[in-house]
Amino acid sequence: MAYIALMKNYPNVRRFLKEYPPKKLSIYFWGILCLIVTIVIHSSIPLITGRLISALEDQAFPLNTATKDELSHVATYLLLAAVGLIIFRTLSRVLIFIPGRQIESEVRESMYQSLLQLPPSSQWTSGDLISTGTNDVTSVRVMISMGVLHVINTFGMICFCLYHMLNLSVRLSLYSLIPLILVVPLTKVISNKMMATGRKNQKLLGNLTEVIREHFRAHALMAVFPVYNSIIKRVDKANTDYANTAEKFMTLRVFIMFMVSLVTGIGIYILLRYGLIKNDLIDQTAGIATVVSFMLYLWVIQGPLRAAGFLLPLLQRGEISLERLYKVQDAAKEAQVIEEARLIHSREEFDKRSQDSEPFIEIKDLHFAYNKKHDNEFKFELNIDSLVIEKGKKYGFFGSTGSGKTTLINIISGMLDVEKNKLSLQGIDRCDIQQKVLTELFSQVSQECRHFGKTIRENIEMVETNSPEKGQRLGFEDALAVSCLSPDLDKLSQGIDTLLGEHGINLSGGQKQRLSILRSLVRKAELVIMDDFISAVDHATEVKIIERLYESTKDKTLLLISHRISALKNCDKIFLLEAGKIIDSGTHEELLKSNTSYASVSEYQEKSDVLAQIEEAQS
Repeated sequence: MAYIALMKNYPNVRRFLKEYPPKKLSIYFWGILCLIVTIVIHSSIPLITGRLISALEDQAFPLNTATKDELSHVATYLLLAAVGLIIFRTLSRVLIFIPGRQIESEVRESMYQSLLQLPPSSQWTSGDLISTGTNDVTSVRVMISMGVLHVINTFGMICFCLYHMLNLSVRLSLYSLIPLILVVPLTKVISNKMMATGRKNQKLLGNLTEVIREHFRAHALMAVFPVYNSIIKRVDKANTDYANTAEKFMTLRVFIMFMVSLVTGIGIYILLRYGLIKNDLIDQTAGIATVVSFMLYLWVIQGPLRAAGFLLPLLQRGEISLERLYKVQDAAKEAQVIEEARLIHSREEFDKRSQDSEPFIEIKDLHFAYNKKHDNEFKFELNIDSLVIEKGKKYGFFGSTGSGKTTLINIISGMLDVEKNKLSLQGIDRCDIQQKVLTELFSQVSQECRHFGKTIRENIEMVETNSPEKGQRLGFEDALAVSCLSPDLDKLSQGIDTLLGEHGINLSGGQKQRLSILRSLVRKAELVIMDDFISAVDHATEVKIIERLYESTKDKTLLLISHRISALKNCDKIFLLEAGKIIDSGTHEELLKSNTSYASVSEYQEKSDVLAQIEEAQS
């Protein structure tokens, strides 16, 4: 019955048990064997105690030699039982917990591999994935170690105790176990409530992790702007929601354990009142030793029953955690299947099938919208009727915040999926090209400049080492000149070997952007994409970067996204975006004549640049 319930109510646990524990059967075998020996020894202690009571029953003092010998034997048995419990209980836990730790490592590794295979547009937040990779993996480890231990210990101890109790007296056993009839329906009701509460609790834990992660990332803003109250309110709400569901879950768990203790107490009461007093020791078949043994067995069996109350939430939390883990793994496998189904699986295959007569990138009748997670979310749609990118040319994308520039670039780079026949690269449909091939074709500077917690040199070498064999790139010195990072490196105590903190926390915003520019240029690629790449640098540095960038990448294909028209004015073509649509395009001079909004922004920015130059000259 228990197995049927497991098959029906815990499908993820069943799947997990088929995948992982069979590899550790040899260790589990010895651990379970030691646990069974522990159960046998433990369940024999009430009998030995009963033997002690029998030896003393109706004996006058001083004790005779036979009684003393019997007591000596009983003491020896109790001592051996105690030593045996110490040895075999320790071995059972070590041998069962070791494979649990090994399985935890394998699950964590599998989770990490799944994260690498997840599509960039996956539904999970970083906080949710962090919670899944830490808390949920830990819950699985506790389930497969403590869970296995308690399942076998509970089942074995109850069976051995019932066996000894029935051997002592069938009628006393039936009297004392009557309250257990009430446990099954109550446990079933509470189990359903715990499952729903536990699932909600894990989800809220992921949300709390994400909220805290966001605020840790925004610590600099917290120091500049007076936003502490709003941040505290948001964290407090997420924390309170999680605490309330956790408290509800623990209340249900404690209630189960209380119910088990209550059932044991009621069993002892029934045993004493109705089994012994009213039935005159069950027709004189039960002596004092039998009564003492029975009461000890009821107390011994209380431990496994209480463990059963602990085991139920343990199993449910494991089921919920496995459900979350398997969702990530299954999504990664599904993404991998989709990737493997794409026709172009290597750069060589792309070069073989590509048509030089076709545009490098072409978009036709593209309609894209983000999936809304909540009804009150702003719905954004990108609608591009036609867009062509030719090799060796520079293209700029200009528009207000939220106009769709970054979304369009993410579609081109493969970060977001589109329908078939909407986007092609040199005549090959994007849906036929694997993501790893697109990664070899493109080098990108994103809005969020992310760097590894290594030295600056290692950050650059990491890009060079993993650079594809084909494609254009700048030498290190040329790329360093474009990024204007050399003066900053000279000021650092360790120069290029300076160790960066998490995400380059010890660099300024402008230094992070320039390091990203440097990394993107030393990587071999057919197309370099730079999204808002000079927003954090001063005017003088901006002018140098733009001038050197165009000069050193004359034959390179560039896609530049910026709110600064000065960064785009030398592009071969500039696209103006508004509300997810391309409303105009042309060279800088053409747009000044055809688009009044563009012209007014350009004039305003030029005046601002002049003022910035004057201020820099005065300082």
